[in-house]
Amino acid sequence: MLSSKISFNFSKIFLIFFILIFISFSVYSASLFNAQSTAKKFIKSGEIIDSYVQQTIMCDDNSYFVIPVLNSLGDISFFVPISAQTGDVFFPKNKSDELKLIKSAYVLKSLSYSDSSNYLSKQLIDNISNIINILNSKKSRLEGVIASETYPYDVKEAVTISKNKINLLISYLKSLKDDLDSLYKIQTDFLYSPSCNKTDLILSNISPTFKDYDKITNFTLDFIASCEDSTKEIISSSEIIDSDKSTLINFVSVPANLNSQVNTIYDSLSSTYSFYNKILITSVNVTGENNLSLFIDNFKSRIDFVEINKLLYTFDSDFSEYNNLDSVILFILNSNYKSYWNNQKDVLDLQKRYSEIISNIDSDNYSSEVVSDIKIVKDLAENILSEGLITDEYVVDYTNYYLTIGVFVVLLITVIIIFKLKNKGSKKYNSKYKRKKEINSFKDEDLDNPFDNF
Repeated sequence: MLSSKISFNFSKIFLIFFILIFISFSVYSASLFNAQSTAKKFIKSGEIIDSYVQQTIMCDDNSYFVIPVLNSLGDISFFVPISAQTGDVFFPKNKSDELKLIKSAYVLKSLSYSDSSNYLSKQLIDNISNIINILNSKKSRLEGVIASETYPYDVKEAVTISKNKINLLISYLKSLKDDLDSLYKIQTDFLYSPSCNKTDLILSNISPTFKDYDKITNFTLDFIASCEDSTKEIISSSEIIDSDKSTLINFVSVPANLNSQVNTIYDSLSSTYSFYNKILITSVNVTGENNLSLFIDNFKSRIDFVEINKLLYTFDSDFSEYNNLDSVILFILNSNYKSYWNNQKDVLDLQKRYSEIISNIDSDNYSSEVVSDIKIVKDLAENILSEGLITDEYVVDYTNYYLTIGVFVVLLITVIIIFKLKNKGSKKYNSKYKRKKEINSFKDEDLDNPFDNF
């Protein structure tokens, strides 16, 4: 009984825990979804937002979703920074903080995707550790040969050179492994909880980690050459019996597949460094700052783009009867009403400015000057509407006009048809009456002269 009660309580705790996780995940997903929806307002034809699942970025105690916008080629055009607290577009107030945030967003996006050229992983680090273990085992064999009293000096001297070469290789591989492991941990921490402070730590560790990575092949080739020299000394030595030579050669020979394993690691390092170097080029030094500044400038130009669309085409409570400012302007400039507004001066000014605004929009010229013009146009529209039309009776309602004309035409045609039908009936009656009269006259003549034929 007690056991079942404990099991029931545990089930309730687990269920509550699961619900809390689900709710927190839902809130996070909704926040990211809302941020992506906001970012969509900034895109133009042919562009898309990069909707990868990203963490918020902490920068100067503010938390951001920084949404990448991609052009038609799939390259980053700019980033849209959105406050995770308010859901509003929010940008730092100075250029230095702007650069830090966009740099962090660029690095986060670059590292968040699984790239075929990026081999920085636990697997790469483990492969290097495996080679170090193999080399340490070989080093012990070499030290055993050197410590033996049975082998001649020339052989032991050659093997000592091999030991020195393998020491250099092992030392380099250990240093490389530690640097890669450190960079990997820094990167993992950044991806788990991105912040502007961690970004520079990643970038500052890339170059030292991959510096002189080609030494791995140089040290390996030197060790292989020394092993071959030791083998030659053993073979040529007359002081070692043939039965011992094969065992000794096995002790000093290069570990199996060492060269291919090192080549694989070298290729991985080369590819990975190229991947990280692209990030460096785009984010550090003068070139990197210029690239980041371009992202910022592109975004800022879209602020005017969004503002222009908002002012012209979204619902405006000041013009609730017309929905938006653009509809109001088109109504005012409609040929049926344009000449009948009291304030003709403002109508002409509005028409000129509106034409220039549309021309700028068609030319993809979205600027603060255009925003200012739209605000002026709005004031003009409000003035024109408030002063109203000259008089309602002088304003021609062409719908009623054409309807009246149509009714008049229909009535006219109806009258004409009735008149024609009436005339036609009258003519038929007259013709019939005349014919009847002639017949009656003929009959009267016959009665008056009954014997004329005789």
